Amino acid sequence: MARVHEVLVIGSGFGGSVAAARLAEAGVDVTLLERGPWRDTLPVQSMGIGNRIRYPAGMQVYTRGLRRVHGRWLPRQGLGLSRYGLFEIHAAGDVTTLSASGVGGGSHVYTALNDRPRVDGYWDGHHPEVSSAALEPHYQRVMEEMGGRPPRLEDAIPNLTAQRYRESRQFDAAPTLERPWHAVQFPETPGTSREIDWGEGIRRREADWKDGGLLGSRFGTKTTLDFAFLAPAMRRGLRVLDLHEAISVHLCRQTHTARYCVQTRNLYTGRIEPFYAENVMLAAGTMNTLRLLLSSRDEARGLDGMPALGRRFGTNGDAVAWWALDDAEADYSRGLPCHGVIAPRDGRRPDDPMLIEVGLVGIDGMPMPAPLRRKLRRGLMLMAMGADRADGRVRLHKGRLRVRYDRDASPVFQRAEHVFREVAEASGRKVRIRRKPFTVHPLGGATLGANESAGVIDGRGEVYGFPGLFVADAAALPAAPGGPPSMTIAAWSSWVAAQFLEARA
Repeated sequence: MARVHEVLVIGSGFGGSVAAARLAEAGVDVTLLERGPWRDTLPVQSMGIGNRIRYPAGMQVYTRGLRRVHGRWLPRQGLGLSRYGLFEIHAAGDVTTLSASGVGGGSHVYTALNDRPRVDGYWDGHHPEVSSAALEPHYQRVMEEMGGRPPRLEDAIPNLTAQRYRESRQFDAAPTLERPWHAVQFPETPGTSREIDWGEGIRRREADWKDGGLLGSRFGTKTTLDFAFLAPAMRRGLRVLDLHEAISVHLCRQTHTARYCVQTRNLYTGRIEPFYAENVMLAAGTMNTLRLLLSSRDEARGLDGMPALGRRFGTNGDAVAWWALDDAEADYSRGLPCHGVIAPRDGRRPDDPMLIEVGLVGIDGMPMPAPLRRKLRRGLMLMAMGADRADGRVRLHKGRLRVRYDRDASPVFQRAEHVFREVAEASGRKVRIRRKPFTVHPLGGATLGANESAGVIDGRGEVYGFPGLFVADAAALPAAPGGPPSMTIAAWSSWVAAQFLEARA
């Protein structure tokens, strides 16, 4: 007889890792399925993980940079490029999204900014059992577990916005000294970088300001979920199966001793394998969680109902631009994964999006002509985040995800473009704005709601009509938090796990 798991968690990003860790800590029989590989980093080496895959570097940027690309004219399951690829692109519809693949999910490629929602009372009014006050202890705990803090001037961090703009008449970066926190291992002695014991046998290096960018953190200077949450959980019995991709979820309907069967592709062998579980927590990242639910309902016929599925999809108001500073004396590829928050000093409004600077840390590992590398080192990526209307819709059409999203309906994008133009005017340097919607923070589509007409899940994170089926990642978020969403996803996941454990008791 097939093994029946008490809880099967699908995905190891900020939703899956936190929920799995909380459940394992409480002694629950929990198995985590992750479609990507373990990454070959110093902390993962110290965990004793055998099958590790390097971050793409050198020519591997081209062969292992992308895992899969989804598009309107591509195969139904997307164009598979490498099972070890770091990034996945969804480009079908009005929004292009970029997500990461690997044990630890998006923590490998995020900017290490940890923050609470910038929308006041973010959790209030969506469900009577959920409130901002109720979630606050979960924010406190996950932020402490990530081990971050605000940067300080005495840290002597290259390109820190608070230092660079300290005397600027055009830009203000003071907020970076207050929030958000940066989840990196700051050197105990500025200017040095030591290998340290982080606890429980985990080894990592203090930041040397050349590691931890958008292409990963080889030495663990950026805190990632694989060692921060999964390592201690595995010591408590968590089973992590890498390179296992969930395909569909089926309600067993009295045909088996378990409530759910998850069809999975074992990427080691290429075989389709079923996993049986009493409870399933979906945390595969917004696009893949929505794909799982939609394909399970509309194609595999393993689920039904969910009338609100696919609605209230949003982009967190993400807007991206390139600031061509072309400063011959600068090297912006050194520093924190995100240099910090900035804002023009004049003309600011309360509804302006949060604006951050991102240097291309780790660009030395990318093969390109030397003149191009110099040019990229001398420029900066600007990312604005704010509260969009999150009124998009995702559906499955001929096996492909389609997103309908009206960028012009959300005023935050007009404000973002206005701020970008102010930056260009104040600096006297070009800012190239991308207008087509692009996000690294897709959210919603399986949202929290007071009933099944208003949302897909209830206040416990459980799908209406499907006891034991939960959504624990950004697909559950009822609105845009207006800033970096990682801690909001983690806090929600921690809340869902706590509600599960309370009901289980």
